[in-house]
Amino acid sequence: MIPELLAICAAVSWGVESVLVRKGLLTLTITSGLMINWFVSTITLWLFAFLFLPSLSLNSGAIMFFVLVGVIGGFLGLFLFYEGIHRLGAALTSTLLGIYPLFASFFAIIFIGEKITLLIFLGTLSIILGVGIISRMKSGSQWKFRKLYIFIPILSALFWGLADTIRKLGIDLLDSPILAAAIGAITTLTCLTLFLAYRGEISFPINERGSKYFVASGFITSFAVVATFMAFRLGEVITISPLVSTSPIFTLLFSHVFLKGIEKVTPFLVIGAIVIVAGSALVTIG
Repeated sequence: MIPELLAICAAVSWGVESVLVRKGLLTLTITSGLMINWFVSTITLWLFAFLFLPSLSLNSGAIMFFVLVGVIGGFLGLFLFYEGIHRLGAALTSTLLGIYPLFASFFAIIFIGEKITLLIFLGTLSIILGVGIISRMKSGSQWKFRKLYIFIPILSALFWGLADTIRKLGIDLLDSPILAAAIGAITTLTCLTLFLAYRGEISFPINERGSKYFVASGFITSFAVVATFMAFRLGEVITISPLVSTSPIFTLLFSHVFLKGIEKVTPFLVIGAIVIVAGSALVTIG
């Protein structure tokens, strides 16, 4: 049960991060928030790598995989995740992102050769169904004005699903989740810096009011990434990805408590969350 528990810890962390990002985006731009988040995350992860690893022995093959994870999951996936929160809100974006186990399972079966059991298959379908219920009921009268926006978190889900498979391939070559996470983080920060430099938009407004939320999200991201890497080291993509994708449940809970007046949590969102929990239970048993 250890990898499953780690995956759930990661889900809780991503749920907390979604709320922090939503609060931070009230006063800061997406790019500024990303810069603060990944700067804090990168420093934190490398500090832990140097403190807790006796030797930083690197495997060139593994490094390639973690660099790809940083580009695909960290830079592209998280950038779209932030954009989704900005356009759709934390609750709806997180629930739509919950579809990523579908992509993760597909890539794991194709590239890793993992096998899918009936219970895991039914659990994954249940999670996706729950996400569909939440997304549908959340839309209301504003749906027609935001129809194109739903593809932002769905595309993010595709990148995260692919990143999960690549992460699993790399972690099997380098038995160090903290170092793997640190490599991915510095890759993400490098890509983001180059991207913003190209657009002439580099900014680091650490003194702005919303910056504290992104500093906090940076620490949360560090924990979530390490927990995710450790879960994939001990478990399989088909099992871990659906559990990590339960983060919408925690996002809904935290949104209801901390985002009152900003976002509304309806009973239909709760129904969808219950379906997701049931799916997660099936995945764990399977």
